[in-house]
Amino acid sequence: MTTIKTEKAVKRIINSVWTITFIRTSETEIEVLRYSREDRDGYEREHELPKGRLEEDNDRTVIGAFIDGQKFTVKNQRHIFSYEAAIAKATGVESR
Repeated sequence: MTTIKTEKAVKRIINSVWTITFIRTSETEIEVLRYSREDRDGYEREHELPKGRLEEDNDRTVIGAFIDGQKFTVKNQRHIFSYEAAIAKATGVESR
C-alpha cells in the first residue's frame, strides 16, 4: 500500500499564519490540499515548518508555490481561496 505524505509550509501575514498543506507529486510539482489561516498546526509549529507562499495570476488562480526558496508548479491550479472548500466537499467535513 502506498502512503501519501502530506507536508506543510507557513507564511505569517500580520497576525495570521497562513498554512499550505500539500503533497509533492514530483521534484518540481506539488498538489495543494489546503490553504488556510485557521490551521492550528501552522500556528503551533510556525517556527519549525518551512516557509512558503503561493504564487497567483491576476485572477487569483494559484499557478506556483515557493517552499523554502524552491519554486514548484501547482498541479491543481484553482482560485486561491477555493482549496478549503474543495477539501470540505471531498470529505464532507469543514476543517477548522
